[in-house]
Amino acid sequence: TRFKCDWSSDVCSSDLLSLLIIFVGKGFNLTIVLLPAFLLCFNLLIFGLSLIFAILYIEFDDLRNLIAICMMILQYITPVFYFINTLGSKTQNILKFNILNSNIEILRSIAGRTAESTVHDWAYVAIGSLVTALIALQIFRKWWIVGITKI
Repeated sequence: TRFKCDWSSDVCSSDLLSLLIIFVGKGFNLTIVLLPAFLLCFNLLIFGLSLIFAILYIEFDDLRNLIAICMMILQYITPVFYFINTLGSKTQNILKFNILNSNIEILRSIAGRTAESTVHDWAYVAIGSLVTALIALQIFRKWWIVGITKI
């Protein structure tokens, strides 16, 4: 059976969840004007990752289980339900390489004011998202014909 995932609904639900957090959360914040920039970067990241995973799933059948395990590990090391400050310093240094961690910190600082995002977080998210999308487009441009013929 083929792996089926609807990335567009995930992206839309994350955008709607962001808006819900703002309006139900701690009230209006001036940092709300940064939300469109954050959502653009986040959607670029999701777009890039979905293209890369789509090509890998189609081209290399043996990597499907490995990609699923890697995505599960990425999910577990992303601090969604806990703050990164509650972990040890060595663990924090490892988790800071996770681009989703910076996305979560920025969203928390914009919406809930429960975290502080730094310029480093914004630069990491913006550059990482753009590079991921550009790499994904190059990979997709090279392999999309091969993928279509396999489907």
